[in-house]
Amino acid sequence: MARIDTYLGNLERHRAHGLLLASGQPIQLDLDDGERKVLRKSCSADEILTLVHELLDTEQRRQFVVDSRLRFAYRSAQTGPVTVEVERRGDQVRCEITRAPGTREAVEES
Repeated sequence: MARIDTYLGNLERHRAHGLLLASGQPIQLDLDDGERKVLRKSCSADEILTLVHELLDTEQRRQFVVDSRLRFAYRSAQTGPVTVEVERRGDQVRCEITRAPGTREAVEES
């Protein structure tokens, strides 16, 4: 299980749309009624990159180095399929993780 799966488990528990990791900010859930912090502590760019790099294959890592932006699918052990979008601008990193299309509806119907 990837370390990021620990945070992705919050998608299920809180029926959230997504998770936002941004350097200098705490990890946040995207909920129907706004955002909620998962951690009080702010994340560094290096911490976010470490979590994301664990999910990437060699080609995706190369592409991210060249483009500084990457979008890919990941199957979380905690929530099932999600879409990960990560972007690096200088020393800032932003990563949005959202449920794959149709996943949230399946959770609500159960």
